[in-house]
Amino acid sequence: MGRDGTVGGSWDCNNGGSANARWSREGSFSGLGGPIIFTAMGCAEQDRTNFAASFWRFMASANRWKRSGKVLEIYAADGTHARLRLMSEIE
Repeated sequence: MGRDGTVGGSWDCNNGGSANARWSREGSFSGLGGPIIFTAMGCAEQDRTNFAASFWRFMASANRWKRSGKVLEIYAADGTHARLRLMSEIE
């Protein structure tokens, strides 16, 4: 979640994002229904690649988020959610 409202990240050994996806400071997402494009390098560890694929499929239906300290929770339309622990912060 970039300072400018962009959404992007990594998929094991690949990086990507979406020109349409945005997050708001109020705790919502927009534009996540479109494609999130990643580089297409072959990654060595299939289990990590599968986990990343599952997470980014989940992000396609994310509709809100909240942060409490170093924990970021992202919620999807179907009620599922992901809890992420922030490893570092860019000020």
